[in-house]
Amino acid sequence: KLYARYKTRQQRIELKKQKAIQEVRDKIGSDLHDSVAGNLSIIRATSDLAVFQLEEGTLKSELEDISNHAGRSVDWMKTIVWALNSDNDSLENLTNELRSKAAKYASTYQLSYHFEVPENLPKLELGSERLLHIYMVYAYRIIE
Repeated sequence: KLYARYKTRQQRIELKKQKAIQEVRDKIGSDLHDSVAGNLSIIRATSDLAVFQLEEGTLKSELEDISNHAGRSVDWMKTIVWALNSDNDSLENLTNELRSKAAKYASTYQLSYHFEVPENLPKLELGSERLLHIYMVYAYRIIE
């Protein structure tokens, strides 16, 4: 009986630690998005406006590069924030996000695509690190 109490207490302590870690993860993701992604969005909008106003010259090309890089940075930042959100740790949420990205990519480049997912996905909790690794492999694969 004493051992059972000890085990229960240890489990409570572990759950509190996990909850604290999740709260920190969520806070970091939120802060990261607010500061970095906000600034990158401004950079992108400003460079898009400058490109629109310019007609010719190498400056236009450089500004287009800035805009493209800022856009990719914003997209990647959103992905990191998405992966850090503990609500997205499931295989089902990852699948939905990948499907959404495929649709966006296909629409942007006027491509047709087929995204197939088994009907009964296992109920897996992946964690943010695995989510990011899977997402990175997927993103590179789409680009190729």
